[in-house]
Amino acid sequence: MQDFEKLGAFYLGREYDIESGSTRDELVLYDAKDLTTHALCVGMTGSGKTGLGVGLLEEAAIDGIPAIVIDPKGDMGNLLLTFPQLRPEDFRPWVDPGAATREGLNVDTFAARTAETWKKGIGSWGQDAQRIRNLKEAADVAIYTPGSSAGLQLSVLRSFSPPPAALLEDPEAFADRIQASVAGLMALLGIKADPIQSRESILISNLLKKAWEEGRELSIADLIREIQSPPFERLGVLDVESFFPAKERFELAMSLNNLLASPGFSTWLEGEALNVERLLHIVLERMQRSRDRRCREGPPQVEGDRRGDGGGGRGGQRVEPPGKPGLHGLGAVGREAGDEAGPDTTLAGNRHGDVVDLGG
Repeated sequence: MQDFEKLGAFYLGREYDIESGSTRDELVLYDAKDLTTHALCVGMTGSGKTGLGVGLLEEAAIDGIPAIVIDPKGDMGNLLLTFPQLRPEDFRPWVDPGAATREGLNVDTFAARTAETWKKGIGSWGQDAQRIRNLKEAADVAIYTPGSSAGLQLSVLRSFSPPPAALLEDPEAFADRIQASVAGLMALLGIKADPIQSRESILISNLLKKAWEEGRELSIADLIREIQSPPFERLGVLDVESFFPAKERFELAMSLNNLLASPGFSTWLEGEALNVERLLHIVLERMQRSRDRRCREGPPQVEGDRRGDGGGGRGGQRVEPPGKPGLHGLGAVGREAGDEAGPDTTLAGNRHGDVVDLGG
């Protein structure tokens, strides 16, 4: 195997000679120090944008650099199928029986051919099974699928737990937490989440604020009840009835109840509860592991990689996505820690140039 295992140097392949239509021997090693701010990968369909992104993620994972991958298209799941031993039996559960039939092969033979294709593919780029093993050992992988049981389910509305005391003492951070929670709930209800103009947003924000200041956790059922009978008499200088009449508050409570009663929404209430504090605890815990690793191998060159692949945005949209403050918060933790960013959480897989479509 060629010598490209250098900390902070991402192996992306070899140089390509356009005139001869062949690759050269010179390696393409990308300096991770260049990945310090934002990046945009532009190209036509099928030109290799996703493949390049996967290659960068794999190299980052091998170097112990964390990544958060947002994958609305669903392209990345199969890339987790990394098999260091490259055995046919490893591939067999994942190959497409229909593809085998179309080629006149049984599933076992098709799996064996797929394994051989992978082995030759990574070998042609100067790599071997040990590099796949390095990737698997370097990265702690988790696929969360809110609203679906395909991966690890994530409950986003089971309850609204009060934040830690330190956050309560920071007025700006406390307000941001309330706004993010309410914005997410309003988006699910199809209500414009304007923190100044929306009565629904203002009412629920004040309900969360009061409950959290009292150290109370609000379940969805509690929230529905308190919308109908708020535990305070005024909002601003107006009494609650003038600000938001009972009949209209009941309509809001009904909308929330209908959302919970919908069979299609039940999956959003199942699984691990979304807990930002726990995620940050994991970050800090793994930062210690990263520090231990750097003592042996030297510091990584970048702090992390947040990747959104194929997201469809709308030009001119002014309202921030509900999850944006949370992602920015995680990024702030990395910046405050300097070069001590830590968790090896990524969606990563085999070499981008030679990934075989396993179906699904």
